[in-house]
Parts: sequence; structure tokens; C-alpha cells
Amino acid sequence: MILAAECTARTRGIRRAAPLVFFALLLLVLGGLPLGAQSRQSPALPAFERAEAFAFDQDHRAARVELLNAIANDPNWAPAHIALAITSLRLFDSLTAEEELRKAVQLGAAPSQVRHLLGESLWLQGRYDEALAQLKSDDIVPEHRAYAARIAARVYLDQGDFSAAGAAFDRAIAAGGDDAPLWTDIGRFRLVAGNLAGAVQAADRAIAIDPGDVRALEFRGRLIRTQFGLRAALPWFELALAQSGDDVPLLIEYGSTLGDLGRHSDMLKVARKIVALEPGNPRGYFMQAVIAARAHRFALAKRFIILTDAKMQDVPAMMLLSGAVEFGLGNDRTSAGHWARLAERQPMNAQAAMLAARALYRAGDPGAAADAMARHGIDPSNSYANMVMARALEAQGEQGQAAQYLNRAQTPGQDTLAPVYAGGDGPAGSVRKMLAGGDLDRALATARSLQGANGGVPDASLLLGDVLAQAGDRAAALKAYRQAGALDSSPELVARLAAQYRALGDAEGERALLERFLRSNPSDLQARRFLADLDAANGRPQAAANLYRDLLAVLGPNDASLQIAYAQALLALDRPDDALGHARMAYHVQPGNPLVVNIYGYIALEAGATEEARQILEKAVALLPGNALAKQNLLKARKALRDQG
Repeated sequence: MILAAECTARTRGIRRAAPLVFFALLLLVLGGLPLGAQSRQSPALPAFERAEAFAFDQDHRAARVELLNAIANDPNWAPAHIALAITSLRLFDSLTAEEELRKAVQLGAAPSQVRHLLGESLWLQGRYDEALAQLKSDDIVPEHRAYAARIAARVYLDQGDFSAAGAAFDRAIAAGGDDAPLWTDIGRFRLVAGNLAGAVQAADRAIAIDPGDVRALEFRGRLIRTQFGLRAALPWFELALAQSGDDVPLLIEYGSTLGDLGRHSDMLKVARKIVALEPGNPRGYFMQAVIAARAHRFALAKRFIILTDAKMQDVPAMMLLSGAVEFGLGNDRTSAGHWARLAERQPMNAQAAMLAARALYRAGDPGAAADAMARHGIDPSNSYANMVMARALEAQGEQGQAAQYLNRAQTPGQDTLAPVYAGGDGPAGSVRKMLAGGDLDRALATARSLQGANGGVPDASLLLGDVLAQAGDRAAALKAYRQAGALDSSPELVARLAAQYRALGDAEGERALLERFLRSNPSDLQARRFLADLDAANGRPQAAANLYRDLLAVLGPNDASLQIAYAQALLALDRPDDALGHARMAYHVQPGNPLVVNIYGYIALEAGATEEARQILEKAVALLPGNALAKQNLLKARKALRDQG
């Protein structure tokens, strides 16, 4: 909050100059108009000046209304058309901007004076070749060359030509560009290139130039969200909203962050505001669909998805949501289609492939389910995924292969480190392929080289950490992950860090990590589970039980490891009857899991259900013939039964 107050104070200090930022662009193009068109005696002038006042406050919607009034009063006054084009670009209305600019040229504006604006409107429409034709024209006046080069860089970036984009940004700087929009766009370029440190530097420079620039503040908020988590980003979005409360892209970022924090009622208010401001904007409906789906109101969620008019059908988040909604409605094949398309779009997304397989299996097509999972690989530590694969193979008559997956499902791995995939392109993909092929020395050398050359790229440090962890050097892996963590606080990185702390026996380090992460990301389920397990292992059963209970409320009862962990915490709290109930549920989900069977038998014994304990412990001894504790508990159960008899 101190940071927000400081930025607000700095903004007030420069706002007296703000009108020049908006209308300086317009004044520069007036030189291309005939003298008669520049007359300040136009009947459009009063509305034009009111628009200027609204632009001062970054209220572009009100400015647009007044500019429409100005044009109605004097349709042939070109400055009003150019000003409306500029305002439309601020509102991302590229079609109106193009129309108004072409009208201004018809009224006498020199094309060379508006090419940078026309190029921007064409870029926003995805008409890249036409945009570049305008932005690279030789007759662009010197005052607009930096602007034109900046927009050309955005075009190249959208086309995936990083080299051309970088060169265009260099031209913008060489042409004298040094404003907040330029450095914000440079920051976006660096972020897409993976250089998070460079993106932060660019965003900070943009805000130093203009502390009230909405796009710069929004971008800094997004970076803060990546660096320090959801909660830390809110003051930045709120500061930007104080400058322009009706800015829809900003509202989308703010609302999404509120939703991820679990503040669904606040997210709903933002979503409704977006729809009120732009009735055709699909993001507002998408947010409402997310809220409805989280409340298990799947029919309502589907109605909101329909209102997006398929405008987000290729967005990964919409594919994931659509699959969940259809699955909740029982439309298994439809949900599988959404999730399979997501898995195709994101080949590294094993979770999407697993969801598609789950839907296909429930739809009665085990063969397709097995194929979907086999194409993307299965994490050996994911007991649910291995169970689905085992059942799918069983249904196909592949008993031998099914048994292998069933064994994995019943004895899940203990390491929480995310699996190292062999896929992916570029240098990082090559390193992972080396790892998959067992060439550890070359993988380590290449990873060190990549990290040394890309210090501001968190993924480079993360990759090195993965290789070091694979090599068994936990301390060095932890150091590499910490370097990544200085820029990135993603759940994936937190999982890796937690695994290394655990392997090193550093419970305090793991706790500090998880508590810090959860302060800004309180709804992250994986981190909450890690913290619950840590509490349980370190003599804090009440804290562990509270977390396990909340996790079960969100995830449902079909996670055997979560049920048995909650049962153990309840037993430690001297609540044996409650513990036994959850142990039974764990056994119902995974009756062949030896860990579940053994703990269930022990809890039944402690709860006084002696005959039940004997039966279960006999099964535990059969599954774990070398486990002395299981044998000892079985002897206790038999003795208790004899004593009762």
C-alpha cells in the first residue's frame, strides 16, 4: 500500500501536463491540413474542448461521446475525425479508428501525418501486411517515426519474428522514442522472449516516465503477479483503475486476479461491469462462467459460455473450462473433445491429456482413453492417472500391462518434483531430451551454459535446477530454483523448491516458502497440501487437519492419499471414530494401495473396531510381507479379539 500511495502522489505531480500527452499527437498532424480546416472557429470546438478535458482524466469513453458531438456539429472538420480515431485506438476500436482516419484524409489531412495511426488500427485488426505497408512508408514525418517503429515491432512480435521486432524497437529508440508506451511494449517483447528481469526493468522505466500510464501500470501488475503472486498484484491494478476505472483490458486482468484469489463476489462485480461497458466482450461472460462452474452450476456456466459467441474457443483457458462444464453436465465425449484439443495445442500439458482420458473412460471408450494417455506419457507419482490407465487396459484385455500401471497406482511415488518431459523445441527441449536419453553430463553442461547466458530468464535457472535434481545434487538444485524464484513465483517452481527442501530435511525452509507463497496465493491447492503434509510430519495435527478438511471440501472425497492423511491427523487429535470414517473412505477409493490398507488397519485397531482391524491388517501383511509394524499391529488385533472372547 505504501508503494501505491507513492505512485499516486507522483501521478498527481505530473497530471497538469497530461492533456499534452493526448493532444500533442493531434497537434502534430494539423500541419498537414489546409489552413481553412485548421480554423479554431469551427462549431465543433466546444465539444472538442470538452473531449480534451475528458482525455485529461483518461476517460476515453466520455471523450468519444463529445467527439461524436463535435463531428455532428461540423462533419468536415478533420481534427475532430483524427481525435476520434486516437480515442478509438485507446478503446481498442480499430474499425472506427480506420474509418475516421480515412475520412480525415479525404478532408485534407496528409497521409504521411496519419500513417502511424492507420498502421496501428490495421495491426489491431490482424491485417499485418497492410499495417507494415503503412508503418514502413518512407514519407512518415520524423515526429511519428518512433511511434510507427513501435507499432511495427508489435506486428513483428505477433508474427513471431523476434529478430525483426527487436530491430524495430531499436529504430524507435534511435528515432527519439522514450515514452511510457514504448517502454511498456519493450517490456512485453522481453517477457515473451522469456527475459523477465528485462521486462521488469522496462516496465519500471515506463512508470518512471509516466506514473499515471494505465498500460504501464497494468503491465507492471501482471509482472508483479508472476514475481510475487496474486495478492501482491492487486494494488497495481487498483492504482491503474484509479486513473481509468472503465478500462476493459485492465478490468479483465483485475477480475481474473480476484477470481484466482477466491474473491468470487468481487470478480462477479467486475465481470458485470465489463459486460455493461462492452456487451459483446466475451471475457466478462467467461468470468461469470468460471464462477458458475466453481459453484457446480454447470448449466448456468454453459449459458455464459454460449454468450461468448465462440470468440474464445481457441483460448486454452476456455478449452479447459468448457471441458469441465461438459463433464459436469455428463457430456463425456464433448468434454473429452475440448480437453483433447487443449492437449494438442499444449503438448507438454499432461494434465489435459489425463482429463481427456478420464472423460473417454467414463464415456465407455477405454481404448481411446488408453491411447490419449499413452501419447502424452503418465507421471509415475500420479496414482489417479495410473489407475485410469490400468482400468482402460484391463477393459481391452491387456492384463499384463494393466498390472504394471495398477502397481504404480497402488504405490505412488514420494517425490513431488514435476516429471522431466522429453518434448519441447529449442535448447531447453534438447536438454530434456538428453536427460530422457540418459546423457546427464551433456545435459548439465548445456543447462549451465544456457543459464549463464540468460540470467534474467527464470526458465533457464529452472531447467538447470531440474538437471541438478535429476543428478541428485539437491543443494545445487535448490540454489538454481531460488535464482528462478527471484523472478518467478509460479506453482510449478514452488513445487520444485518444496521438494528440494524436503529432500534436504529443511522443514523450516519449506514452511517459510509455502507460507510466503500462500499469503499471496491463498487458494493454491498444491501448496496447501504441501503445508498440510509438513504440519502433519512436524507435530501440528490441528493445523494439518484444518488444511486437509478444506482440501477435501474443494477436491471431493475420491483422493485416497488425502483421506488417509486426514484420518491420521484426526487420530493424532484423539478423534478415533472420525479418523476411522475417513480411513474407510480411503480404502473404498484404493483398496489395493498397501499404504492405505496398513494405515486403515491401524486406525481401526486404535478406534476399537477389532475384528475390522484384524481383517484389514491381514490384507496389509499380505501386501507388505516385510513390514514389521503391520505384523505387530495384526498380532495386537488378534490378541484383543482373544481377550474379548
